[in-house]
Amino acid sequence: MLTSALTLALILLATAVLAWRLFAAARVLQDARARRFSTLLSLGYAARALVAPDDYWWGARLERLTAAEQTAVLAEAARRLGLRSVANLRCPLCGQEMEKALGVSPTGQIVVPRETTCPACGFRLDACRHCQHFKAGAQTGGAGPAWGGMAMRWEIDYTQGACQLYKEGRSVAEVCPPPIANKLLEMGLDYVQTPKAVPDSFVPLEECHTFALDEEGLRRSGIRGVDRCRARLLHLLVSNQATLTL
Repeated sequence: MLTSALTLALILLATAVLAWRLFAAARVLQDARARRFSTLLSLGYAARALVAPDDYWWGARLERLTAAEQTAVLAEAARRLGLRSVANLRCPLCGQEMEKALGVSPTGQIVVPRETTCPACGFRLDACRHCQHFKAGAQTGGAGPAWGGMAMRWEIDYTQGACQLYKEGRSVAEVCPPPIANKLLEMGLDYVQTPKAVPDSFVPLEECHTFALDEEGLRRSGIRGVDRCRARLLHLLVSNQATLTL
């Protein structure tokens, strides 16, 4: 009896999901045709909506919006984010809104302008901890629960680390095990080039001119909503501003 009830519930759930996906596809087809996409393209977008319902709405559709519709979409998106613009961010330390903190590259990737800083507390978005070239420091261990007893729980220290792009010379005795260090010293090598140390990941290296945003780094700092949808909104913002200035 219980098995039959469970089977029936699963069938009803699958039917509901399928019905919802078909409804989503129908909405996409209707909107795509209304925006003068070809029949073939419209059917393709509708088929795609069966597995990824949001792709059309945050992709091809945005390119067919009028300037007024673009403005309305951008305003509504900013309102949902609690910001004045989709290019802004809320500082995770003090809550101050950071204006023009985000941009978008020609390839559609989110970028952070150099020296993007919170005007209230000085929090840096272009710091090492938010950069793809940053490698976090050594792991720290502690006791943690595990099946059958205790186990070590490892946590990565993101407050310090090293830059994988910029290098610095360090003594072989400092960075190599004694046997290897002795061998290098015999060969006349006193120093080796290693990734440059980052003592404070909140502060960029002075010589750095190659910051590359790591979106996961922003999320670790408590900044949410920097994702593919935000990238498309930023691209739309650039297009809208260009249209309004014509």
